[in-house]
Amino acid sequence: MPAKNSIQNRLILLMVMSSVFFIVAFTAVQLNNTMSSITTYNTFRAKLGAFAAHNALITIAPKIQAGGIDAVKLVEETLQPLMISEVLERAQVIRPDSDLSPVDKRRMDQVKTGDKDNWLYFFIDQEQKEVSIFVTFLPGDAYVVKLTYSLGNIAAAFRQIYNPIIFTIILTIAANIVLAVLLSRVIVTPVRKLHGFTKTIASGDLASKVLIKTDDEFEDLGDAFNYMSVELGKMRERAENANPLTKLPGNIVIMEEVDKRIKGDKKFVVLYSDLNNFKAYNDKYGIHKGDEAIKMTAEVMKSSVREKGNADDLVGHEGGDDFVVVTTPDRAQEVADTIISNFNEGVKSLYDPKDIEQGFFISHNRSGEVQKFPIMGISLAGATNAHRPIASYGEVTNICAEVKKKAKAKGSSAYVLDVRT
Repeated sequence: MPAKNSIQNRLILLMVMSSVFFIVAFTAVQLNNTMSSITTYNTFRAKLGAFAAHNALITIAPKIQAGGIDAVKLVEETLQPLMISEVLERAQVIRPDSDLSPVDKRRMDQVKTGDKDNWLYFFIDQEQKEVSIFVTFLPGDAYVVKLTYSLGNIAAAFRQIYNPIIFTIILTIAANIVLAVLLSRVIVTPVRKLHGFTKTIASGDLASKVLIKTDDEFEDLGDAFNYMSVELGKMRERAENANPLTKLPGNIVIMEEVDKRIKGDKKFVVLYSDLNNFKAYNDKYGIHKGDEAIKMTAEVMKSSVREKGNADDLVGHEGGDDFVVVTTPDRAQEVADTIISNFNEGVKSLYDPKDIEQGFFISHNRSGEVQKFPIMGISLAGATNAHRPIASYGEVTNICAEVKKKAKAKGSSAYVLDVRT
């Protein structure tokens, strides 16, 4: 399996790519600006050189017109000081019999057919990146001087921006190093801590805590992880204490919930349930059907509390046919009525149709004698601190044990709430 690419490696790759892009873009912009500056400068230099060359040439024009001298040599000697001082870049004397390129021939045709008072002809060749100036200084254009200047080339432009580019590269590398350190502290390190903490939780160590102090979302995420580990610990405790048949919370969770409400000075009602004639049913129909009755009762308790109770009400299973509901005084009566109604309807599916039709079933009593027993009902006993203070969970169980006798004495499904002051 290929190794996963870490966040740190991705950040490094991203910074390298962004740095390369920045340097290339910066170089391109600088090169373009420098080329533009060189072109502007050389265009100005070409015009200045043309004026300087023209002024020098008109001084020797009479000598050339008089004849008897080497005109080309005289022109070259005259322009030599301007070449040395770099006022001129390249100069060529064009005579009537000069062998010219097709481009220069076309340009000479423009010179010959141009305005006789015009002595300067300016041509820009973008492909060759050069400017050509044809300077006339004799009547009839017997001799023309061609001045050529480069508009600007990449090599020259790059030489000018070389130092700024090197400085930019060094500055970019230094900035990336600083940024990498900062990102490592504010992103990579917290992520690694959270990753390690996740593995710790997965191993079952829910008591560990992750410490992240970044004063941002990572710190909030760390706090959320810590809260999650605490809640997972509670869930594990509940799962370990849960009844294996119904998966409902057991004695420890029920006791903790009641104690929490007592300490929080909250009003509550604890409903204890007991199934009437459950042992006789178990004896006749067997343990398997008895388990079905327990699971049916658990579903009735849960659905009734969902329908009529509060979101934070607790449904617990102490064992056997003993269930507990912890709710509030304003919901207790409705919850109890719904439990009784749903149970009386659901219990019918647990019996043979014959037993339901006759309203009783035959089984053995505790003395081993055959006896008729009514269809199972559910007795609910309620203990509340709405009328008198209750100091402990043990006090709740004692009250419910007393009240449950009154509920079972009614014979059918019933709910009795202790209202003593």
